[in-house]
Amino acid sequence: MFSKNNYDPQWNENYQIHNFVESDPTLQHGFKSNEPMLWSEDTFKDHTLLYGEMKKFNLNYGWLQSSWYNFAAKGVITLSRSTEAITLQELDAKEAKMSKLVRLTHACLSEIITLSPPYNPLEKLSTREVEILKWVADGKTGEVIGKVLGVTERTVTYHTVNIMQKLNATNKTAAAVKAALLGII
Repeated sequence: MFSKNNYDPQWNENYQIHNFVESDPTLQHGFKSNEPMLWSEDTFKDHTLLYGEMKKFNLNYGWLQSSWYNFAAKGVITLSRSTEAITLQELDAKEAKMSKLVRLTHACLSEIITLSPPYNPLEKLSTREVEILKWVADGKTGEVIGKVLGVTERTVTYHTVNIMQKLNATNKTAAAVKAALLGII
């Protein structure tokens, strides 16, 4: 199993020490269903040790979305926060974006951990390409990035196409996700 997150390293260590992967009800849901799951304290009523550890790290509320690349490659993304439960209205409003994020991330991760290289390591991104990719990851348009960097939108597009080719990505969002997963940005 491959895991990548930005949680506190101590939380990750506790999760492994207690082998929570075997009993985590969110993972059990994610590996059985593609339906999104909102989780809170009620979800863990039969898993008090796990939820007690989660609370220590302010992992109080969350949203899990799974993605199945094939029967052997299943993945989940969980977004969590310390305050305010996620409502059904919020789920309805953001589900399409979350599903897209999950599919892109899962596709990139699946590519990274398979035998085929996700990008040509001999073709390093230039400093300018990394700079543009950071702005892309922040959701900025080519026009906005051009204004910030003092270049034309066409120049930004030129670099974006190069980035996508070097990272073997189908679009700029996939390139940003792949770069983040590879530690480039």
